[in-house]
Amino acid sequence: MLSSFAPCPAGVRQVSVISPMLSNVYIDGLENEIPAYLTVDTSKYADDCTLDQAVGAGEISHVQQALDIIKNWSVSNKMSINVKKTKDMWICFTESVLEPPPVYIGII
Repeated sequence: MLSSFAPCPAGVRQVSVISPMLSNVYIDGLENEIPAYLTVDTSKYADDCTLDQAVGAGEISHVQQALDIIKNWSVSNKMSINVKKTKDMWICFTESVLEPPPVYIGII
């Protein structure tokens, strides 16, 4: 049985076995968009991408700046970020935890 054809104007359809690999090829240059001075790392797995940064006491997180760059990149490349599946996680190794700054996608 063959599936029907459908147009795919941008991005990669998620209905085939090869989709995760094609997705990685499509977003291959994403980490090059984030300047090294922001010290935010990216990791890609299947069709997901993560940002991470180790922020020491008294230092400032640059995750929001990196997220803004990725949002602009995704718009330029006709992709969208699924905000319902996007999560942030903060890990602190001290007893006194400060409220982490909120992160926003596409809100200025």
